[in-house]
Amino acid sequence: MGRQMLRALVVALVVAAGWVMPTAANAAQDCGDGWYKYRDGYMTSEKFWSTNVTTSRNAWIYHSGRLRACTENDTFNDDERRRVLIGQPSESYPFESRVQKNGTYDSFCVTQKIKINMSGIKTSSSFSLGGGVSKNDAGVSWSYTDNTENLTVTLPGARVCGAANRELVAQTSGITATADDEGGKIEWVELYTTISGSYTIKGTKYGVATTLGERDWISKEDEPDPRVPATPHPPPPPPAVCDNDCWRAQLGTQTYNYIENSNMADPRMARIIFDRKFYAAAYPDVRTWAEGKVATQGGTFYDHVQWHWLNYGIPWGRAGSPTFDSAYYLRNQGDVAAAYGSTNYQGAIQHFVSNGRFEGRRGSPFFDPGYYKSRYGDLAGWDNASALDHFTVYGMSEGRQGSADFAPAFYMGTYADLRNAYGGNNYRAGMSHWYSNGSAEGRTPRP
Repeated sequence: MGRQMLRALVVALVVAAGWVMPTAANAAQDCGDGWYKYRDGYMTSEKFWSTNVTTSRNAWIYHSGRLRACTENDTFNDDERRRVLIGQPSESYPFESRVQKNGTYDSFCVTQKIKINMSGIKTSSSFSLGGGVSKNDAGVSWSYTDNTENLTVTLPGARVCGAANRELVAQTSGITATADDEGGKIEWVELYTTISGSYTIKGTKYGVATTLGERDWISKEDEPDPRVPATPHPPPPPPAVCDNDCWRAQLGTQTYNYIENSNMADPRMARIIFDRKFYAAAYPDVRTWAEGKVATQGGTFYDHVQWHWLNYGIPWGRAGSPTFDSAYYLRNQGDVAAAYGSTNYQGAIQHFVSNGRFEGRRGSPFFDPGYYKSRYGDLAGWDNASALDHFTVYGMSEGRQGSADFAPAFYMGTYADLRNAYGGNNYRAGMSHWYSNGSAEGRTPRP
């Protein structure tokens, strides 16, 4: 009896017995022509990661998605679950890896990997892939065990990177895998989500690496739809704000080479009043002017910067150092402004050097002697002028917070672009940046 006659006889017997065969209506279900749904399975796992170096860096990892096992519409062969669809339908049930993270990173990536296990495979090549994926694609590999006729295929999934992104989402969908041999079956599917990257603390680079994996057994009963894409896991709570001393501990101490002025006995050039590096960095026009003078007249850059301060900066009421801003001083010390005049910036310098610093008056938004001494116990009992000298020589380089208005280590730690431009612990550059750009840009100067 021929195969066609045998098929016709069996069909007649099935119909006569009242058995129901797959119809065109359920034969599609995204399985492909001549195939129908066997069962649906869902990926729903999550994992929390945190570095043990600093608790300000952590992430929630969770993945979701649907797979569909399919059976060929063939009465004469054992064709149950020979095909699997990954992430179907793609618009609502992709294999999705979602990562929500806290903290700053040099690099951060989310990478997917999918494994599909088959049994009853006669040769290592007895399988096929579809949905835009082929055996020849980079990253596609498989292992085959001859005596058990078992084969595992590994497929690369999506990969997304973004060090600055709060959330990263990788999605893979539309892939099909089929056991080509009659009697071959899909046994299980695994989804792996790996986060990788790096971050730097005090010049030391640390790595980020952890993986979330999940397996779905195809032989299980049809699973209920958890609708994971519609109800994602809530993001991790933001870490407690890292204050100035928290950032100091991470960024370390700045190495600073102070350039002495030509006449340190002149009140206008005392270190608490004038710092050539700060003045040049805080005012871009001064840099341009001094560079032009070097090009046309010779001399050194910082000698021209000092000349500009004495002849233009003081009369214009500019800030000469992080600890003294004559315009700020006169605005906030009404009795001094009344005695000397509201624009007598030379008089403001003279008063601060002779009286104000000893009286604990604030010369700039960066330093308040009372705040400084109360914040740091090692300075308790110091007089105001000594506390000012400590901040000028040591405190700024250590990233200490000199006032409630500005936190230098917090400022550098919060803004990666400043760390990249000036160095992570260049707190003095952070202060000059605040004068030149940060305040106008609306940057946050303190927690």
